[in-house]
Amino acid sequence: MPLAIKAKLPRFPKVGRKVPNPIHRGELDSVLAVASPTSRLAFSLAAFAGLRRSEVPGLRWSGVDLKGNTITVRRAITRGEETTPKSGDHRVIPIAEPLRLLLGSAATTKKNPWASVALTTHGKAWGEFGLNQAFKRAQKRAGHSGWCFHDLRHFFATELFRKGVPAPVVQQLLGHADLATTQRYCDMVASDLRAAIATFSGPSDLRKEGV
Repeated sequence: MPLAIKAKLPRFPKVGRKVPNPIHRGELDSVLAVASPTSRLAFSLAAFAGLRRSEVPGLRWSGVDLKGNTITVRRAITRGEETTPKSGDHRVIPIAEPLRLLLGSAATTKKNPWASVALTTHGKAWGEFGLNQAFKRAQKRAGHSGWCFHDLRHFFATELFRKGVPAPVVQQLLGHADLATTQRYCDMVASDLRAAIATFSGPSDLRKEGV
């Protein structure tokens, strides 16, 4: 009898994909309004520049160019260890106006170019757990729930798609190696469109009036 050959079977697609719950601008503004100044800056780096949770504590003032209006993401902090960003390369992000105001205020207290941009109220670098907990506390004070810190990066991506920014540009800003990863955020925007059209499913005013 021939020996059985062990073949590597292809992976089956995941089932039960999580239903997206994107943050909208009004909801974000309400959370930022009740956050402490230090938390507000950390949240805004994710929401208005798309930084990953590990990239927020990794950002140094040497990577912030307020005159040139850019942020250069070169490093991340994962489990206390400094590494390169997940994409393996640095990326340059233009500074959005809401973030520029916060960076301009924080820059007046910076000590040296290698100091961390985002610090806690105690002047320490943020940990990954701390960022998540701070965001949960702020959203609770704002009357929201169900989001994690990474959803702020989701907000950045979906807002770009809502404004009609092409997928390859969004990919570059997010630092995705694969365009397919970026496309997932476009799916979240598609759910917004379906929800908008669903408003037409109810009875019309004309039928109520017997017209």
